Amino acid sequence: MSEPKRSTDKVHSARLKAYAIELLIGLAVAGSLLTLLRWMASEVFEGDTNAFDQAVRNGIHSASSPALTSFFIGVSFIGSPVFLITLGVVAVIAFAYLGKKRGSILIVITMAGEIVLDVGLKGIYARARPEPFFNYALPQSFSFPSGHALGSLCFYGIVAWIIATRTTSLAIRWTAPSTAALLILLVGVSRIYLGVHYPTDVLAGFTAGAVWTAAVCLGDHYFSRPSRLVE
Repeated sequence: MSEPKRSTDKVHSARLKAYAIELLIGLAVAGSLLTLLRWMASEVFEGDTNAFDQAVRNGIHSASSPALTSFFIGVSFIGSPVFLITLGVVAVIAFAYLGKKRGSILIVITMAGEIVLDVGLKGIYARARPEPFFNYALPQSFSFPSGHALGSLCFYGIVAWIIATRTTSLAIRWTAPSTAALLILLVGVSRIYLGVHYPTDVLAGFTAGAVWTAAVCLGDHYFSRPSRLVE
């Protein structure tokens, strides 16, 4: 075998090993998050998280103020289904217009899966909501997991992934996920602050959203660079 051929084979082998390692790490993370979600659900419905939920609710509520309430009502809206669907349509059109059709498809896939998860998990666990604060309108859906937390993590998470992995700007690579993380966190806190979710609802929403979004991102990462396997 010629030296160039051996060198090429070594490169192919190294790349295949790297992909295998990345895939195993991704699967391990997803498996761990799923295990965490199942454990959290069992703890919630055995009543073992009642003290934690109440302590966090009371602690956050004790810091309330009119200005903070107005702020979190606004923050909660940016995690609402109406806002995320509207912004999602805009993002899909924008990415398609910019020639990033894969990005548009990823958003559609991610949010379609998010809807299935939200409806399915709420139906399975059917947890009643807590009493809201500030006379805030209580949604008619079940409480576990938080749909705002789940939807926000999926939407802002996948948009941040698309932007960060398709730019050469180091500043944007850091800014996109950092901004997304801040928005996601604030939406989660807003649902606890307004009293329409228990803290464990929000944590479960984040966990479920992380599992699904990570799976979509891993698929995008794996299939977006086929040349690594055939060069």
